[in-house]
Amino acid sequence: NPMDSKVALWKNIVYSQLKQQTLLLSEAFTGVIQQNNELIDQEIFLMNENEKLKTVYDLSKSRMDALPSGEEEQALRKCQEELNQSYLKVSEGALEIVELNKELNKDREFIANLEKKYDELNNANTLLEERAAEMEDVFYKKDCDVALLKEELISLHKALAKAEDALQDATREQKNMQAGWMDKVIKHAEQMNEMNEMMMELQACREELENFQKGGSVPAAAPEVERPTISIDRSITMGSQIPNNVKRTFRNKGEVNAICFSPNGNLFATGGADRVVRIYESYSGAVKSQLMGSERTIMCVKFSADSELCLAASTDNATRIWSASMGRVRHSLLGHLGKVYSAVFTYDNQKAITGSHDRTIKVWDLQKGYCTRTIFCYSSINDLCLTTDNGLIISGHVDNILRFWDARNGDCIQELSGIHSGQITSVCLSPDGIYVLTNSRDNTLKLIDIRSFEVEQTYQHSEYRNGLNWTKACFSPDGRFIATGSADGAIYIWDRYTGALSTRLKKIHNTNVNCCSWNPTRGNQLISCDRSGNVVIWTD
Repeated sequence: NPMDSKVALWKNIVYSQLKQQTLLLSEAFTGVIQQNNELIDQEIFLMNENEKLKTVYDLSKSRMDALPSGEEEQALRKCQEELNQSYLKVSEGALEIVELNKELNKDREFIANLEKKYDELNNANTLLEERAAEMEDVFYKKDCDVALLKEELISLHKALAKAEDALQDATREQKNMQAGWMDKVIKHAEQMNEMNEMMMELQACREELENFQKGGSVPAAAPEVERPTISIDRSITMGSQIPNNVKRTFRNKGEVNAICFSPNGNLFATGGADRVVRIYESYSGAVKSQLMGSERTIMCVKFSADSELCLAASTDNATRIWSASMGRVRHSLLGHLGKVYSAVFTYDNQKAITGSHDRTIKVWDLQKGYCTRTIFCYSSINDLCLTTDNGLIISGHVDNILRFWDARNGDCIQELSGIHSGQITSVCLSPDGIYVLTNSRDNTLKLIDIRSFEVEQTYQHSEYRNGLNWTKACFSPDGRFIATGSADGAIYIWDRYTGALSTRLKKIHNTNVNCCSWNPTRGNQLISCDRSGNVVIWTD
């Protein structure tokens, strides 16, 4: 049982600490006892010496009594001197005994303090053993609770998998129904065209008959009349146009840092200081769902290539992935030690790539939900993007450098250190996948060819100011225009090829515009967001 092994390990640690402390205390007692034994031996020695002196004294006295008076006096003086010397030695020995007794008393006090401390440690050990027993019970209950939660989580995962399978089946059925409906509409249109032709021919015959009845002759053939036909446009293709009009404006709670369209153009998502990802219908601007779970400010939102998943990178050091249709969290990507400023899906929807201010890029397997590779960078990451073949990761850093990484092995294959004089705040891949657009705090944007790593174009304006470390720029769907927000509340749109400023959208935002995003299927729709929480939908 893992719990028994933890308790046994804890008991062994406590036992070894008590044993070591007992050895330390025993060493202190050993020194005191040794000193005490030495004092006792010295006292016995002095007492023996005293007895010997008394014996000598008695013997000398008896001899003196037997001597004549003159010799007796001389012997008496000699004995007196010896006796004085003996008394001097005895007094010195007594003084030493007194000093040693004082030291002995001090040692006894020290021993008493050690015994008191030893008792306190014993009491503390008893309390710790009782506490350990209580914690053992608590751990056992927690293990039971964790096992129960695991079982519930497994059942929820199974239910979620069933629901997702049902959703996929329903989606396939819907697509099949739509395809069948389109076929029926096309057939109906063809039938209507045939009926129109027949009606036109019948009308021509009637007119010929009426003319023949009136004039008695067959009229010359009438010029051919263009017949109306019904056609079905299966796909919407629209060139990019500069949106100059505001279709709708609405306000979120707190600053909006990120905004992004889904690849099919039907939805867009926002994220910011209120820690909620809101998904809107792009045409009407109505809120479709709200994705909860982030614990701090959201810095980046992105959709997967099939528009089924939505991710949000947050300053709580995590990236979360939701099902865009069901609104449930699919993965919580935990592992970064700093704020996560950017994240993207791979184009096959199998992986996600995150960039953080802990100076690492992480690659995550979305089938298993864990990190498969960590790339150690040299600077904090403000933004990153991925080439269309999933082979190259491009990251913009606080140290003003644009770096290119091999996504397969994590090697840095190129560094562009002289393109900007301020930190790079935005990295965006062009629709044709050949160029990357960077935005910087030096108030310039650069267009870089990823084949040659050369700067192809620079975009700037005397009034444009990049006011934040996360100000994002974007391409139009056909790659003809680029757009970004400024600290003065305006949106600057440049011609990609000439580098000239095409227009400046202003008088709507009053604070720094944080992010812009162009609808990938409707070239005339642009959305923008600012630090005050305003979101604006622009059209032509």
